[in-house]
Amino acid sequence: MSAAIRFIFGHSADGVTLISRQRVDMTLPAQDPASEDAEPHAFLAELRGSEDQVLHRTAIPNPLEAHREVFSEEPGRSISRVPVAQPEGAFTVIVPDTPDADHLALMMAEPAHPHADATLAGFEGGGPREIARFSLRDPDEAGAQP
Repeated sequence: MSAAIRFIFGHSADGVTLISRQRVDMTLPAQDPASEDAEPHAFLAELRGSEDQVLHRTAIPNPLEAHREVFSEEPGRSISRVPVAQPEGAFTVIVPDTPDADHLALMMAEPAHPHADATLAGFEGGGPREIARFSLRDPDEAGAQP
């Protein structure tokens, strides 16, 4: 067991907002390598120090996808994906609680084409861009767009 911070975020057309932040003792999820050689991911949560250095990186399924999985009522039919006009929902990120941490940055890769799904196959060679940043120093900060 390790000291960790559990963030719960909400997202809508207005962006990503912090719903809650809680310190917990738990086994941490695996970290993705923070090197430039690492495999690209659609969505990342990066715990960063005060000089913006990456202390911990976690890849998560893209919570901002513009479609939903729909289960058929007919037996034997597979799950299908249906576009959603205004996607909204919530997601959780867990990172280590470390004294060197300054903020949590949410990163998302850009699709190669404007209407492409946010999957690894649909991304350009460039790295992900920061879509939101949340301070670990200011407990009242709701998060800001970069």
